[in-house]
Amino acid sequence: MHMKDIDRAISTAVKSQMFDQLERIYSSLPEGQCSGCTACCSESVPTFFIEFINIINYMRAQSGLYERVYEKLIDFYFTELTQKKSCPFLSEAGRCDIYEVRPLPCRLFGFSSYEDYESNLKMVQKSNRDVKKHFKNAFGIRVPDEVVNYQVPFCTDFVPERVIGKEERLDLSDMLFTLDSKFLMGGLLEPDQINMNLVQWFAYLQYSEEEASALRIQISQEILENGSAPTLRKLLKKQPEKI
Repeated sequence: MHMKDIDRAISTAVKSQMFDQLERIYSSLPEGQCSGCTACCSESVPTFFIEFINIINYMRAQSGLYERVYEKLIDFYFTELTQKKSCPFLSEAGRCDIYEVRPLPCRLFGFSSYEDYESNLKMVQKSNRDVKKHFKNAFGIRVPDEVVNYQVPFCTDFVPERVIGKEERLDLSDMLFTLDSKFLMGGLLEPDQINMNLVQWFAYLQYSEEEASALRIQISQEILENGSAPTLRKLLKKQPEKI
């Protein structure tokens, strides 16, 4: 993904007041009291394109933020199949570096009933098992059980103003998809990029989809075979493309 496309998308969002629409969607969510334990800050969450460029726009105004988190973003993406790590945007102080513009899944966590949490967990675990099978058959990569079976615990400390049910969650996602559809029609977004993981978006800023996928396989194989990845160390020495 080229930065000129990101610039065009941001310009389109500003002119069409799409960032304002996104903020209204976020603002419609109920309030909640968080204990700040950061137990949920352990994944790269699905993120719509409008959310991603909103994050980029925010980071551009935060001097040094991208440079500070760049290595963690790249490391997370290329080692995600072999090691479980905290979200790259979680600071050493236990704060979210993009809290003001965090994606919808981060905003919704804690608002589910336990039944909905269990239902979603089963879907995630099935998806993880399918991923494990795919990488074993296609590339000979054995994704560790600790990665496959990891689960974000149901939060009993978070106090929601009210529970958000499945239908309301789907409605919220549909609203974001509607915003993304404008980028699809404008040729700035491909159908298979809808709701990609946040870290994946950032990886594609630095590498093409094909190159990123190939490097990810290579680095995963190096880690599983040798316990370290010389290829990753070389990548982390490269200067990131400016956002």
